[in-house]
Amino acid sequence: MKTRTKSFAAITTISAVFIALAGCTATADPAEDAPVKVLGWGDPGVEVIFQEAADVSGIESEIDLLPFDTYLASATTKSLSGDLGDVVEMLPGSTYESLFPSIAPMSISDIEGGDALGGWGATPYDSTNLDDTFAGAPSGGQGSLWYYNKALFAKAGLDPEKAPETWEEFTDAAKALKAAGITPIGASGTDGYLMWWAWSSLSGEYFTTEEARGLLTGELKFTDPRFVEMLTALSGLYTEGLVNEDHAGKSYSDMEAAFAAGEVAMVPGIISAVMNWKVWDAGLGVDGYGVFASPQIDGAPLSGQFFSPARVWGVSASSTNPEGAKKVIAAMLSPEGQALTLKNEGTFPNRADVDVLGITGSKGAQAILEIVDARGAVEPFASFMNNSATNAAWANITQALVSGDVMGFLENLEQQQRG
Repeated sequence: MKTRTKSFAAITTISAVFIALAGCTATADPAEDAPVKVLGWGDPGVEVIFQEAADVSGIESEIDLLPFDTYLASATTKSLSGDLGDVVEMLPGSTYESLFPSIAPMSISDIEGGDALGGWGATPYDSTNLDDTFAGAPSGGQGSLWYYNKALFAKAGLDPEKAPETWEEFTDAAKALKAAGITPIGASGTDGYLMWWAWSSLSGEYFTTEEARGLLTGELKFTDPRFVEMLTALSGLYTEGLVNEDHAGKSYSDMEAAFAAGEVAMVPGIISAVMNWKVWDAGLGVDGYGVFASPQIDGAPLSGQFFSPARVWGVSASSTNPEGAKKVIAAMLSPEGQALTLKNEGTFPNRADVDVLGITGSKGAQAILEIVDARGAVEPFASFMNNSATNAAWANITQALVSGDVMGFLENLEQQQRG
C-alpha cells in the first residue's frame, strides 16, 4: 500500500478516510484502482495517527493538506486549473460557494448510509434547490455555546454546579466574578472569533433553520431587528467592562490557553476542534468546567441550539474516480470513521449510532449532548452567509461591539451578502 502526501501535516479528519476504507476494496475495476486524491486542510501534530490510518487503508491515496487560513483561496485557484482532485473538504453553508462550480452536485442516495447523517440541509448547492441537491455530504457536528470554570465560580461565591440560563443571570454572574477580581468573560480582538461564536450561539433563540436559510434568498436581511437585538446584548458586555481588558491584542488561541489555565471564568467556544471540551478535559480536568447554552435573552422567542455539520465532503466535478471518491466519503462518515474522528480530534458525530460518552469519557461532551437534546438542533444564520459576509463579520465584529455601531456593521454585512 502506498500513500503519498504533499504535506507533512495531517489532521485526524483526513485520516478517518483511510481507517474506514479497509472494507471498500473487494471489487476492482480501473476507476477504483486509481488513487483517490483528497484536498483538505490540516494542522501539524498528528503524524502518528496519519501513519496508523494509512497503514490499514489498503487503498493508494494522494493527500493534499493546506493551511486553513489560506485554504479557500488555494482551493479556488486549484479549481480554476482543474486540480481539485477527487474529494474536496468544505465548510457548510455558502462560505465556500466559489468552489461550487467545480463540485459535482450530490444527492443523499449518492453516499452509502447517507440517510443516517444529520445536517444535509446545511449543505445546499444553490438557493433554488435547498432540499434535494447538495454541495457535499455533511460530516461531524459543530456548534457554539459557553464554557465556565467551576473553581472560579466558587471563588466568586457562585454555585459551581449551576450555570447561567438567562442573560440576566449571565451578566449578574459576570459582575460577581469581576467584583472578586476574576476576569469574567474572554474575548479575542485580533480575530474576532470568540464573539463570532457568541453571536452564532444566539441564532437559535431568534431563528428557525428555515428562517435562517432566508439569508440565501433575501427573505431574511441582516438589518432585521433580531440581529440588532443579539448584537446589542453582546455589545453591553464591553460597555460594562465584563470582558478581558486586553482583548484587542488577543487571539482565540490566546484565550483558549487562558481559559485552560484558569485565568478567565467564562468563554464562548465551539463543540469540535478547538476551544472545546476536549481541550478543557486536558487542561482543567473532566470535573473542572461546566457547559451551558447561550443564555436566553429576555423576549427572545425561541430556544434552539446551534448544531450543524462541522465540514462537508464534496466530489470534484473533474474527478477521474468519482465512484471511489464517494466510497471514501461514505467510509469517512461511517460509524467507524466518525468514532475515530471523535476520539482523536474531538469532532462530534452527525449520526446517532456513535457512542460519544463511551468513546470520550467526557462529562463536558455528555453535557453538550444533553443541551442539544433539550433545546433542539438548529442550523444557525452563519451557515447561510457567503464568504464575503463571513470574512467581513470576522474582521469587524469586535469593533462593532466595542463602538456600539451595530447597525453600521449589519448594513455592511447585508451589502456583502447581496454583493
